[in-house]
Amino acid sequence: TEGATKPLMVRLLAQPSDPVTVVVRGHAGTDLGVSPTSLTFTAGNWDESQTVHLTAQQEATEDYTNDVVDLTLTAVGGGYDGEEETVRVTIIDRDERPGAVTISIYDGQAGESDGTLRLPIELSRAVDRTVMVQYASSDVEAESVADYVSSRGIVIFEPGATRGAIAMTVIDNEVPEPTETFVVRLSQAQGATLGRSTGTGTIRDDDGGAAVVAVEDAEVLDEEVRFRVVLSPAQRVPVSVAYRTRDGTAKAGEDYEAASGVVTLAAGTVEAMITVGLLSGGLDWEAETFTVHLVSSEEAEIATAVAEATIQSTKVLEEEILAAYAARFLRTSSAQVVEALGDRFRFGADGAACAAGERAELARLGPAGWDPSLGELLGGCRMSATSYDGAFRVWGRGAYRRFHGRDGWTLRGEVTTGMLGADYQWHGGWLAGVLLSHSQGDGSFTLAPESGEVSAGMTGVYPYVSYIGAGWEVWLSAGAGRGQAQVRAMKTDLASWFGAMGVRGRWVSNGRIGLHYRGDVLVTEAELTGPAVTAEAYRIRAGVEAHARIRGRLRPYVEALVRRDGGSAETGTGLEVGGGVRVDYPAWGLKGDVHAQGLVMHTADAFTEWGVSALVQVGRRTEGMMVRVRPSWGPARSMYGRQTIQDVVPVGADAYRTEVEWGYGVPWKDGTARSIVGVTQMSQGRVYRLGGEFHPADPVSFSVFGLMHGQATLGVNVRGMLQY
Repeated sequence: TEGATKPLMVRLLAQPSDPVTVVVRGHAGTDLGVSPTSLTFTAGNWDESQTVHLTAQQEATEDYTNDVVDLTLTAVGGGYDGEEETVRVTIIDRDERPGAVTISIYDGQAGESDGTLRLPIELSRAVDRTVMVQYASSDVEAESVADYVSSRGIVIFEPGATRGAIAMTVIDNEVPEPTETFVVRLSQAQGATLGRSTGTGTIRDDDGGAAVVAVEDAEVLDEEVRFRVVLSPAQRVPVSVAYRTRDGTAKAGEDYEAASGVVTLAAGTVEAMITVGLLSGGLDWEAETFTVHLVSSEEAEIATAVAEATIQSTKVLEEEILAAYAARFLRTSSAQVVEALGDRFRFGADGAACAAGERAELARLGPAGWDPSLGELLGGCRMSATSYDGAFRVWGRGAYRRFHGRDGWTLRGEVTTGMLGADYQWHGGWLAGVLLSHSQGDGSFTLAPESGEVSAGMTGVYPYVSYIGAGWEVWLSAGAGRGQAQVRAMKTDLASWFGAMGVRGRWVSNGRIGLHYRGDVLVTEAELTGPAVTAEAYRIRAGVEAHARIRGRLRPYVEALVRRDGGSAETGTGLEVGGGVRVDYPAWGLKGDVHAQGLVMHTADAFTEWGVSALVQVGRRTEGMMVRVRPSWGPARSMYGRQTIQDVVPVGADAYRTEVEWGYGVPWKDGTARSIVGVTQMSQGRVYRLGGEFHPADPVSFSVFGLMHGQATLGVNVRGMLQY
């Protein structure tokens, strides 16, 4: 392949009387490099293979074609008077047309007694579609019916598959004959273009001919490498083969133990193993290779002299994945804590905030078949119990968020966090409290050819303090968490610390327009005690909020935040924007809100989030007729938003839903009771709702809402607020 190096093994077939020089020619003016260009054999080492390294240069221009170079090896001296051998070298072009995938077939060989000859067929890369190609065999020296069974057909690659083989039946006749070949040609590929379209099948004769030995490639993770040596046919006497190892990208003494010696196939056997020890301390999660070479054999002819081993360390892979996932898990759970603290100081006086229709909620648009967790049902809701003088408050919040990252692999995850806080506020503007949180994360990773599940859980305690000045406020928080993380069989303890601060202030406000600035910083780090690695992440955001009041009834608002992410996870700069409009006409009994927010730009790939929601309500808040219409639309990976059980109906990618509710409120027991009947029309179908609310006189309010999802799922949301 272009840019790669492969060995060409050369040896003599008979012992010379004097030293013999073998000169390699034919590469001048081509993209093939040869080193060395001459070899010297003596009467003592004539049967030991020597190596010529072939290097294919990377072409400066893309021509999408393979090059063929015919090398001529000429032996002179010691009785070899100008003996020549020709070796054809194919340089496989690495250039691939944008979006293209190629399909290639390779050579294979087998003895007559094997019964089957396999020719490997491969795609240049995995694709998410079905690929098909036709094949047909044709004679060269070998003849169909007499030496093999001709075949034609179709090879099908399912989505994600890259390797296959065409199995040809060879015929074991009793006629001694030389080695013979036939070819198999590919044609009419669907879903791919043809790369190497012709493969050669070589049939070795077993009838009175010499024994043939070959070595096969090996692949292993962590343990020792075992190369399979195959003999054809079985012999009545032992067959011995000398071998030695050679470096590739893996190095002897660092990644594996150098080995050399003799492997013996006992009489009547057809296979044996060459074992090479690995040095696990030097292995990396990236695949590395080395080769084993069959040097010589007095009892058999060497058909395949070189085999390649691919080694990889699962332990190092698991440590890398745990560190990468921990950084993203920490960033996500810490961001949920920061959002909760920011909302606590920003909306702390609002009391409970979960009911649909009282303010705009961002619709969470999940994939079809979505099974929501508790954090998803409560995401964004706040509940609080306050004293009349506002000195002491208990509050809670649930949050749910997904992330998708790339760092040499693909890493996906979701984090659900539940939080409970308590604080005390003094009259001088100071407030202090403590937040208890528990986060649970689940995810997956993909690194060809490896994939698996990864998870983490953490409980944290975060004291916080804030101060409200004249038109501004600032808050600080710091704390620590403990938990566990796991990938495959590796499970380790997780210890983290967290620090954050935020600020918000008023620039302009005259009753009709307002302009506020806001910003926050979070820094978090964790230590994984098992693999002894550290993961860290930080995020900085700063921006402005602006709103306007038009005739006291129409209130548009916009916000924009610039963010900077860094640490062990994705790094880069992005822009978050949001905005909407609130409408309130009490005389008409009309109330509405439209809101949109999302990450519109980021220099990293893992952030593609947005969401849109709208609300229209006709009728009084409690008594009388009420009609509510609420459309939502957006992609499957939408932005994180506040959410109640009334918002958990899933919607697919780039889909929509429209909610319609009818209600009627009546006075009842010094309060107001309202029944609600609704229907949600989605792109996937229809969902019906049935629920009710009861608002007694202060200091207590209470509501129950049921959600009937299809015919099998019933959800209930209960909300309450107590003032004392």
